Formats: sequence, structure tokens, C-alpha cells
Amino acid sequence: MIPILSPEQSAALDRESEARGVGTLELMENAGRAVAEAAVSLTGGTYGRRAVVICGKGNNGGDGLVAARHLHRRGVGVTSVLLTAPEELTGAAAEEFRRFARAGGRWGAAIGASLSRELSRADVAVDAIFGTGFRGSAEGSNAEAIEALNDSEAPVVAVDIPSGVDGETGAVPGLAVRAAVTVTFGSLKPGLVFFPGAALTGLVSVADIGFPSDLVTSDLQLAERADAAAWCRVGSPSRTSGRRAWSWWWRVPGP
Repeated sequence: MIPILSPEQSAALDRESEARGVGTLELMENAGRAVAEAAVSLTGGTYGRRAVVICGKGNNGGDGLVAARHLHRRGVGVTSVLLTAPEELTGAAAEEFRRFARAGGRWGAAIGASLSRELSRADVAVDAIFGTGFRGSAEGSNAEAIEALNDSEAPVVAVDIPSGVDGETGAVPGLAVRAAVTVTFGSLKPGLVFFPGAALTGLVSVADIGFPSDLVTSDLQLAERADAAAWCRVGSPSRTSGRRAWSWWWRVPGP
């Protein structure tokens, strides 16, 4: 069974992990590394590959900056597109921008036609605009970035959840990214399994980024194939009343 944590539970998990000595920077580093690995897997390698990473102003954007730095170090031609001024970044996201810049990463504030040109040359794009706490509809440069991602032919790796999907309900009240792969952290989120958001996730990968395992718990869980098979072995026709058992299949990456 895979636990499904609401945005509120996920925020509490961050706080409780920090109280255990697992800091935001450590979690962000591990999250960004997992996203970079997914991007490399999607493109089939690093040689001659180009990536565009679109970063919002929160921790989701910080995860994207870590991914951009790791892709850059592996030889991928990376452009990190910031949807906010660097001086407006705070906390761990601000530190990750400094690390990306010190590593020689290329960044800019491309929007509109310039962003479309960047994406037209990309082999993969990373959506790090909004996280699971997003509510409402994307506006301004955020909406332009989502539209540009969806108009591009580059496959998209979404960070934690496709931007524009409500992490609590799966609702899509406005523009939302259509991802080829979504890398989510520690657990699934309701917005990844409830429709219509679930239709935009592509392949969902649950990455272990270092949360203490005993803290990753929820009353809401998703059954995997093995769970359904076990239920079928112990069940009986009278107990299932002829209903069909359904399970979801999620690829959980190895170490």
C-alpha cells in the first residue's frame, strides 16, 4: 500500500522531519536529484541533450534549481527559467539558486516567444512552477509558462505534481501542465490519483528523498497490484459480491 498525503499532511511531514534533523536543504537536494534522474531517463542519456527547467518562487522552484544543477554537471545543456526575480527567492530556494549560479548554470527570465524558442530546442522540460499546495488558477507569467510547456513538443517532467492541479482534490480549474512523468516525494498526493488531475500526471514515480519512514503515514492509501493479489487470495466470491478489484500501477524507482 502506498500512503497518500494531503498538502497539509505533507507540510506537517516537512516540519516533523526537520525536527528529526532532516533539513529542508537535504530534502530539496534529494528531490532535485530524483527529478534530474527522471529527465535523463526520459531523454535516454545526456550527450548532446538540452533541458529547460521552469522554476516558480517556492520550494518547488528550489527543487527545479537542484535538478538543473545536476543536469548541468552531467553535461546536459540546461537553461533555468525563473518566473520571479532571484532576489525574491527565500530560504532553501534562494540558497539553491546561489548554488546553481556558482556552478555556472545558465538562467534567465524568458517568457512569451523567448520561452517558446527555448522549449523548441529542448529534449526535455521540467515543470517546477507550482507545488501541491497550489489553489485556484494560474495567472500572468505562470499561466504563460504552463501554456508554453503544453504547446512544446518536449516531454515534461513535473516536480511533485503537474502545475495547475489542485494537490488536495485533483481539480483543474484553469491551465495545467500535461506531464509525461511526475516525480513526487515520499508519498502520493490526492491530486495525483483523483481525476481530472490524474489524467495529466503521465507516469508517476514516488521518490524516497529521506523522510523518516515512520512519519510517512496516512489513513488514505493506494493499493498496488501485489495488495490486490493478496486480497484475491484471501477473499471469497461471497465477500466480493462479484465486484471487480482494481489497482493502480506506479513505478517506484530503486536506489
